[in-house]
Amino acid sequence: MAQASYVLHGICFLIENGLSHRVFSCKCITLGLDGIACLEDCLEAPSTEAETVYIATLPSITMQLMQKYEKEEGVIGIDDLDRWPVDSEAFAFLSATVSTRSIASLQKNVLVSNRHEPRKLVVLARLVLIDTQILCIHE
Repeated sequence: MAQASYVLHGICFLIENGLSHRVFSCKCITLGLDGIACLEDCLEAPSTEAETVYIATLPSITMQLMQKYEKEEGVIGIDDLDRWPVDSEAFAFLSATVSTRSIASLQKNVLVSNRHEPRKLVVLARLVLIDTQILCIHE
């Protein structure tokens, strides 16, 4: 679930630069080799307004990262509790996304606060790009 840390760092970058992504969902989170890509899909927005939009979408993004799908509309949770036990850091993070009032508070979560080296983001971005190319070839 290192992805959660990277998503939050990306959100912070967008908020700090007064940008709101037009359609912020798991399918639309785009990384390039240098970090965030597709900034042309962002609009200028007050940071508080952008943060509110990002916070509202984080539970569904987290569920998709954890189990590759969302539950029925409006329902937040995980189906595979063997893989994601209730006492796991990932489950705690998902729970925190539902009740948080700020991205800053989520960044203090144990799952995210364990800082990752910047080069790991580059590796993750490359893996995402490779995986996407493989999926496109087979579809």
